[in-house]
Amino acid sequence: SIGVDIANARHVVLSNLVFVGGHTGIRVSMSSNVILSVRTANNATNGIDIRQSQAVQIIRSVSEGQSGYGLVVGQTSQVMIAHSLVQSNGLAALAIDSSTARVSNSILLASGVGNYVYRIADAASMLSANYNDVYATENASVANRAGIAFKYLYDWQTATTNDLSSLSHNPQFADSSAQDYHLRSQAGRSAPGGGIVTDLVSSALIDTG
Repeated sequence: SIGVDIANARHVVLSNLVFVGGHTGIRVSMSSNVILSVRTANNATNGIDIRQSQAVQIIRSVSEGQSGYGLVVGQTSQVMIAHSLVQSNGLAALAIDSSTARVSNSILLASGVGNYVYRIADAASMLSANYNDVYATENASVANRAGIAFKYLYDWQTATTNDLSSLSHNPQFADSSAQDYHLRSQAGRSAPGGGIVTDLVSSALIDTG
C-alpha cells in the first residue's frame, strides 16, 4: 500500500502527516509545485518517491527506517530538501537518477556496508548540497556517484565541491527511538513533557548550519 499517491497534480501541500508501515510512504508522479512536511517510517520500500515531476519541496520532514531509500528522486527537476532528517534507511538516505536536487540545512545519516548518504545513479544528475550534517557510520560511505564511491566527506567535497560547509558528526539526538530529535546540550534543551534538561554532552550541530 502507498500512504498517499499524488499523480498528475499541481499545487499540493501535505503537512503534519505520518506514514508508517506501508509499501511506500508517499509517491509523487507527473506532478508539480508540491510541498511536503511529513514523517515517513518503516515502509517496505521508500519513504518519499518522486518521479517525472518538477518543483517539489521537502521541508521539515523526517524519513527513517525504510527498507529501501529515505528519499528517491527520478527524472525530476527542481527538488528542494531543507530542514529535514533522513536516517536509518536500508540502501541510502537520498537516491537521485536523471534529476536535479538541492539539499541544505538537513541531517542525512547512513550506516552499514553498502549503504550511502547520497546514491546518484548517473553523472548527468545535478546535486547541490551544503550546510548539512552528512554522517556515515559502520562502514557506510558518504556517496556513490555513477558507481564511484566516496567513503568520507572530505573525498566527496574534493571530487564534487558539494557540502563544502557541511559537517560530519553524530548529531547527538536526545532520544531518536522516541522521535525526540532535540540536540543534546550541556547548556540545556527542551524536554518533551516540558521543562529543561541538561545533558553531559553537547551536539556539534548546535548553532551551525
